[in-house]
Amino acid sequence: MIVFNSLSPSTISSIVDLRLSEVQQTLNHSSAAPDRRIRLVVDTAARSWLAAQGYHPAFGARALNRCINREVRKPLAEAILRGELANGDTACVRLNAQGSGLEVTAVRAREPEETAAGSGGESAAQEA
Repeated sequence: MIVFNSLSPSTISSIVDLRLSEVQQTLNHSSAAPDRRIRLVVDTAARSWLAAQGYHPAFGARALNRCINREVRKPLAEAILRGELANGDTACVRLNAQGSGLEVTAVRAREPEETAAGSGGESAAQEA
């Protein structure tokens, strides 16, 4: 019989960080959209919630992958499919107001600002 020691809270947090970095890699290196770059930001409360929900003393962190798939990956995929998240955007993951789950919101990338070569810049260059 093999006996495993319980995981420490810092070990569980490290596993959460590792799994979330894998989600970030997936967002950046999808075969369906190789040029896509979406930044993932997960706040401390959301990370703690994932660690608590994804850990069971008898089973370790086995449930963590299912929890991240359900609470992070699936909502991200749905937001991408609905067009709410696009290349250059930031996906923010935080604990919902009830503390019962996570919410994913998109922060749009800034549109490129007009350069001085716009209509005003061209007329100044033509006059010189």
